[in-house]
Amino acid sequence: MTQKYYKVVTSELKSIGSLLGIPLQKFGLEKQYSLGKWTCPEPGTDLFVFDNLENAQEFMWGIEFRNYEIYEVEVKEPNLKGLFINFLGNLDEIAETILEYGKQGHTLQSKHILSDKKVCGTVFCQGVKLIKKVEN
Repeated sequence: MTQKYYKVVTSELKSIGSLLGIPLQKFGLEKQYSLGKWTCPEPGTDLFVFDNLENAQEFMWGIEFRNYEIYEVEVKEPNLKGLFINFLGNLDEIAETILEYGKQGHTLQSKHILSDKKVCGTVFCQGVKLIKKVEN
């Protein structure tokens, strides 16, 4: 059986981090997704998906925003290691640190840093293609 993956995006098919206050646009990391087309990360970074629908839904359940959608997706190079921006602290400083860390070729282990239940099941990848919308 083929592994299924799920992506949470805004209703405009943009990176969900922009709704969460993460300065993705400032760092050139905000992505515009399209149904049936591949979206790839910037060099030295990763895109995030979830390894099951329940984890994708749980990620959004505790958040006030309702302007989101979940899609079943295909992915390129799924991996449990990658770069992760924590939602705590000064977001600008965190993003700058993570970007610099990625440029140096380092990776973080998802099993060590993704202990918050809102991000359990996160998988890092090098490409995402939205396949079909999942009813929330």
